[in-house]
Amino acid sequence: MSVEPFITVTLEERPHYDIFYIVVNHPLPTPLQWVFTMEEVKEGLERCKVKGKRFAFIMDVRQLGMLSLKHTKEFVHLMESYGDMFVDLLIGSSVFSHKNSILDMLFTIVKQFYNTKKPLKFVYTKEDTYLFIEEQYKLV
Repeated sequence: MSVEPFITVTLEERPHYDIFYIVVNHPLPTPLQWVFTMEEVKEGLERCKVKGKRFAFIMDVRQLGMLSLKHTKEFVHLMESYGDMFVDLLIGSSVFSHKNSILDMLFTIVKQFYNTKKPLKFVYTKEDTYLFIEEQYKLV
């Protein structure tokens, strides 16, 4: 039995930095999809850590629905467990969503109350995600 993934994780290698890229494929995960999601994200973060190369974090959340509070906390906890690596290696993060979507509005509210350790930008085109990351790379 194969399970269609909730997300797709890729580590795009570039000459000066890599891009850790997550694409959400479905609005909500099944319980099994969520287990695989957390494992895949952790494996990707471990690859970044072992490589020790600067990287950018891009998330395409255009397909994402409203995750449960439990899933949100679990994802945030995983990210926090790699906090030192993010401080040392992360160039910046970009979240790609639909303009004026509910998630876009929630992200805007969250960003007003949460200060990130590295630059974070919400954008509406794939090109803008890469432009933002390139701008951040030039600043470091």
